[in-house]
Amino acid sequence: MSAAGEEAPPRLVDRIDRLLIPARTTVYPWVVLILWPVAWALRMAFGPDPVLVDFVARWTGGRMVVERPPSQLYRPEVQQQYQDHLFGEAGAVSWFVGPPSEAVALVPLGVLPYPVAAVLWTALSLAALVLSLFMLRDVVRPQPVQWRRFVVIVAAAVPTMELLFSGQSSAFVLLWLALAHRACTRGRFFLAGLIFSLALVKPHLVLLVPLLWLLERRWTALLGILVGWLGAFVVSSAVLGPRSWLQWVAALQSDLYVGGVNVGQTMKNAGLVGLLTPWLPESGWAPTSMVVVSLLAGAMAVVLVWRKAADPSLRWWMVVFVSLVVAPHAMVYDIVLAVPAIGLALARWWAPRMRVTVAITWVLFWVVPPLSIALSQIGAPGALAATPWHGVPLVILLGLILSTLGEGDECLTRPRPSYARDLRASR
Repeated sequence: MSAAGEEAPPRLVDRIDRLLIPARTTVYPWVVLILWPVAWALRMAFGPDPVLVDFVARWTGGRMVVERPPSQLYRPEVQQQYQDHLFGEAGAVSWFVGPPSEAVALVPLGVLPYPVAAVLWTALSLAALVLSLFMLRDVVRPQPVQWRRFVVIVAAAVPTMELLFSGQSSAFVLLWLALAHRACTRGRFFLAGLIFSLALVKPHLVLLVPLLWLLERRWTALLGILVGWLGAFVVSSAVLGPRSWLQWVAALQSDLYVGGVNVGQTMKNAGLVGLLTPWLPESGWAPTSMVVVSLLAGAMAVVLVWRKAADPSLRWWMVVFVSLVVAPHAMVYDIVLAVPAIGLALARWWAPRMRVTVAITWVLFWVVPPLSIALSQIGAPGALAATPWHGVPLVILLGLILSTLGEGDECLTRPRPSYARDLRASR
């Protein structure tokens, strides 16, 4: 109340929050769910891009394991020949740069005709997302109506759409992380480490997650990671030779990868590095220093989460969220890995600032690409047009949740007593 006895005007956050009525947060995502597949089908039918453009790279990698010498696996000109034969000369190569273990795992899909493999891959990705959300529901324990609305909003988000309709593999990384966490809650830490090693097909996204187990002194979990990775190394080396791992590292350091992916796809990089890249020199010490500083900041955030988050589920998924935001290369479709942390935060701190930040993030993921095109057409500075602005509320959301940790120690889950006791002992 003001001094005159009148009620103070609502803050901007409160005004925006009043717009987030159930009808809007349900109807608008449903409109997106209906229109986006139609728009995607029209683009695939009349546009130059192949169906599931990113899965083309994975299918090519699996196919080349069978049909080509291992030394040619990461040669872009050879991959281009496969894709030109399949789709005609459709443009730039969709380059497979996954680790050799991923290439070997993709062989069952690579031996199939591409249309069959693409349908199967999409079905498996969708199943991985559904199963991950099912396990998240057990963790969050929301009201049925709120949970249905949350699932619709997640399904209509840009990261989910990009993942499914481009043929990316982040859904499987999310599934391995969910299964690893479930194994942790049952005290099976070695199994959790083994499962987590499967997520190393995208190691840059989960670099900081083992740091949590190190802080908790989960030595058997770390041993599980080592055993799982060594198993993948031995199997892939038996098929492709150990030199394939050196060739993979060389591909990631090539000018084609650095220029075409790390720099050329900055607009899709939704993490902290993506926000800073357009404002720094493209050569010299700046890019490497930026990645190092980002990872160091992420490691400090992981320590903060370990010290302040009493809930083991929130602790796990917040570390995943931190690792994602500070990753050197976190694309839009990778943001699905942040969904569990956001869901847990909303369930625990149902406050206007949390709801509004999530809503703004959801909207900006849809608005930023056309906004960037408009800025470039009106002659805006290159850095202003090239910055992935949807990463701003994502970083703010992470900071907001980190600042809220420790406010209330009640757990959202009901872990086994032995696991909860072990967590307290690890502090």
